[in-house]
Amino acid sequence: MIKTAIFDLDGTLLNTIGDLSAAVNVALAENGLGSVEEDKVKMALGNGYRRLLADTCKNMGYEASQSQIDKLMADFSAYYIEHCDCKTAPYEGVDFLLETLKAKGIKLAVVSNKGDSAVKKLAAKYFSNIEITVGEREGIRRKPEPDSILEVMRQLGAKKEEVAYIGDSEVDYETYKNAGIKYGILVDWGFRDAKDLEKYKSDVTAIVSSPEELLTIILKTL
Repeated sequence: MIKTAIFDLDGTLLNTIGDLSAAVNVALAENGLGSVEEDKVKMALGNGYRRLLADTCKNMGYEASQSQIDKLMADFSAYYIEHCDCKTAPYEGVDFLLETLKAKGIKLAVVSNKGDSAVKKLAAKYFSNIEITVGEREGIRRKPEPDSILEVMRQLGAKKEEVAYIGDSEVDYETYKNAGIKYGILVDWGFRDAKDLEKYKSDVTAIVSSPEELLTIILKTL
């Protein structure tokens, strides 16, 4: 039985790629590094801001030093926290999914490798029914380490056999496994498609293509 549903944010509940791509390009421009296409930003997502910027530079054929990444991070973060909700929106069907789960008494939480302040800002704007949010911050190692999931479970008093984690990437798969919880569900409407996720099919609860399909799977456990 699933009593707690913990969601990844970017690519799972929210389509954030437009604002993230804009912030990456602002940081690159500020440092004289040109610009990058949205699809390349999408494929570099999932491991936090620093990795996003470092991998984006690599994809552009440029190996950035740690001091350069520090500067890119500062420029990216300053822009993104002020513009993180300009183009961002929930995926179609997500609002109904969360409302229905909440009505069924399922506790809801979000964990993300996005900075904690941005996670809280976006969750407060779009998802009033989310009880707990945990973003990247001091004392919480970023996914795929299980810290964020374990912190949510601690706050809610949740049991591993009653928790589902829902995400859209290889990082989310690894996080689910590292947390040792019973249910792991991947969605293919986000930043990875069905082809990217196929290799995990036998090792997760399900791979779903719509919020309606996800809702059906969760409710069947009740």
